[in-house]
Amino acid sequence: MKEKRIGIFGGTFDPPHKGHLELAKDAFEQMKLDKVIFIPAAKNPLKNETPIASNYDRLNMLKILLDDIEEPFEISSYELEANKISYTIDTVNHYRKKFGNTRFYLIIGGDLLANLHKWSRLDKLANLVEFIYVDRPGYQMNSDAILSNLKINKIKGHNINISSSEIRENISNELTKNCYLHKKVVDYILEHKIYIK
Repeated sequence: MKEKRIGIFGGTFDPPHKGHLELAKDAFEQMKLDKVIFIPAAKNPLKNETPIASNYDRLNMLKILLDDIEEPFEISSYELEANKISYTIDTVNHYRKKFGNTRFYLIIGGDLLANLHKWSRLDKLANLVEFIYVDRPGYQMNSDAILSNLKINKIKGHNINISSSEIRENISNELTKNCYLHKKVVDYILEHKIYIK
């Protein structure tokens, strides 16, 4: 049986935006993946703040973002249902049991490179996955992460230099003109009054 190539794309997705979508598409195409699984985190161990949008709303916004996408992208609520701090290695082990004969890739933004050395059980994770990333201006690989013998694939990306936190900070101002959010995601945010002060 041919080995599958599955991309795991974890994140808070608070809110999910076009940068997330383009990164997933670039990774899918350039690394010849069979599918990409978006996995919203219940609680990121490296972030002190709790997501502003509820689990329910983040899932719904992701569904809206991925609606009409031709690529085999899917959404998993695995970490949300676990309802605890989300460690990537635990999620990877879950999917290794679920899928046989699969090579896993973790899709990350370039801004996460500097903190890879802080990830839980990174040396064990390095034996289970390869990383896929695109450059993000102002962020560089941490030397401690390089020493961990990680398999890291740099791809060419659309490099939409925006983060969910930046979108949230500006969301009250001209939300309907926000080019980084899918229009239907904007409609959902307005209807459910998420992020709006």
